[in-house]
Amino acid sequence: MVEREKLYYLKNVSQQTHKGTLALRMNTYKMKTKRKFGYGIECNISDFICETCVMAKSHRVVFPLSNKKTKFPFSLIHTDVWGPAPQSTHNGKKWFISFVDDYTRITWVYLLKHKSDVCNVFRSFHHMIVTQFNTHIKII
Repeated sequence: MVEREKLYYLKNVSQQTHKGTLALRMNTYKMKTKRKFGYGIECNISDFICETCVMAKSHRVVFPLSNKKTKFPFSLIHTDVWGPAPQSTHNGKKWFISFVDDYTRITWVYLLKHKSDVCNVFRSFHHMIVTQFNTHIKII
């Protein structure tokens, strides 16, 4: 390993092509931390996970492209509920719901304690749109 400008470069690295992705095979190297600490860390680089390889093996269904655009705010609202989060907020909320206006792309996010709160939050969101913007949501 060679240090240049506070970066460490590995020597003697063999490269092998794996399913169209470059995978690196490396032996165990003793990597030195900054000199002020004065000790090394044992690091087996072959145990590292290549994020590109993992992503290349992932699959998902592709949404069909649409050329339809809304012409007015609140004519189409996209919504999604997510949770439960692995960590709750300081007041116990583990879920959230988002609303995105298709025309303006303005996004509202509400935190929820329970998934069952979705209906009440939607009513509150709809009421806010009616009172603040003097319009109704056409499609959700």
